[in-house]
Parts: sequence; C-alpha cells; structure tokens
Amino acid sequence: VNYAYHNHCIYFHSAITGKKIDFINKNNRVCFEIEDTSKIIPGKKACNWSTRYRSLIGYGIISIEKERDEKIKGLDILMKKFSGYEQHQYNITNLDQMVILRIEITEVSGKQSGNWPD
Repeated sequence: VNYAYHNHCIYFHSAITGKKIDFINKNNRVCFEIEDTSKIIPGKKACNWSTRYRSLIGYGIISIEKERDEKIKGLDILMKKFSGYEQHQYNITNLDQMVILRIEITEVSGKQSGNWPD
C-alpha cells in the first residue's frame, strides 16, 4: 500500500467498495505494520542468515473520507510524499470512484536490528 504520514495520521486511497471497506464499516479499530528492510546479511549456513531492518507496529482508528475536499486533502498529502509538490489537479471521475482512508494513530512501537548509520 502506498501511504503517507501527516499530523499523526496515515493516509492511503481505496476503491469505494470491497472487503476492506466492509471490514472498516464493521470495526474501525486497526493494527498496522510498516517495515524498512535495509540489507540481507548472508551466513555460512542457512539458519545463520539475518536481515538488518527497522519496523513498527501501530494501532489506530480508521475513517473513510468520502467528501471531495477531504479526498483532495488526503491525495495532496500522498502526492507530496512521492512528487514533492504541495498541490495537484485531479480528475473528477477518478475522485468519485475512490475514497481516502485515514488512520489516526493511537499507539505505536518500533524495533530495529543491526547497526544503522545516523
């Protein structure tokens, strides 16, 4: 999932319908995981291999943003992460066929292995 973080929230987009939306409508409490794999570290034997990584587990409340202005706000946050630009033009038809999902983070913890440069 392509996502962006802004003001203690995670944003991503979705189709209007589907299993994910059905589950969210039944229960808006979520758990999420984000990982950053830096390097596979080979070992001399199969069970001696390792990975240098960073990861986090978080919990939050997810909401479905259906209003056009909220969708544009969420898409601008996503697009800024990937393009570097603040604002974009969006096709109205595309906006009408999607929603923005916003997770308000309530708890998060992280973990890393190996030595990382500062």
